[in-house]
Amino acid sequence: MITSFQVRNFRCFRDLELTQLTRTNLIVGANNVGKTSVLEGLYLNLGAQNPALSIRLNTLRGIEKFAASGEEIWGWLFNEKHIQQPIQLNIRAEDGFEQRLTVRLGPPKEFELRVVQQPEFVIHSSGGTTAP
Repeated sequence: MITSFQVRNFRCFRDLELTQLTRTNLIVGANNVGKTSVLEGLYLNLGAQNPALSIRLNTLRGIEKFAASGEEIWGWLFNEKHIQQPIQLNIRAEDGFEQRLTVRLGPPKEFELRVVQQPEFVIHSSGGTTAP
């Protein structure tokens, strides 16, 4: 069970930390304050091995056509589209399990997705996977 979730530079959140999460959590707030973004961040972190999830989130939000550049595909995920700073999505579970997802945009049409878990691996835009 996830007990905490930390978000940096993701969508509307510059820095957010949710602690003392339990089996059931209620997320409430006015429109356009980030409720869905919290769920999308968890979705991306838990499915971190699949970089296509960003495109799936676009589709779920009704955005089905976009340019093929990395900034068009991934840029909307960054807080205020500040793509120079990485996105960090970190979860902790009650059993001590921890997973950190970091997303950085590199030169045009390239990206790096790093998932820190056991073992660590990196997915590059070329489709290759590397281990340290």
